[in-house]
Amino acid sequence: MAEMHAKGMYKEAFLMLDTCEAASMFDDITAPNLFLLGTSKHGESAVSDKVDGMLNTHMQDKPTAALSYWLDNLYARKPNFNLG
Repeated sequence: MAEMHAKGMYKEAFLMLDTCEAASMFDDITAPNLFLLGTSKHGESAVSDKVDGMLNTHMQDKPTAALSYWLDNLYARKPNFNLG
């Protein structure tokens, strides 16, 4: 990420990890202007909130579900919101 920032490939970036010990993935990241969110701490398991019976797999945990719900409803709260 530091190399990407040095080359002007991003101004700001958001990285979210939803896995066991997700925050440990950020230990060696030193690049500027990053917003990092891990859904579990060092030594902590990620606990799934939902299971997809058709795919027979676990989906997302509660922090990810809450963020997903918030993002899905962002346009409903701010109809003139523009990402560009």
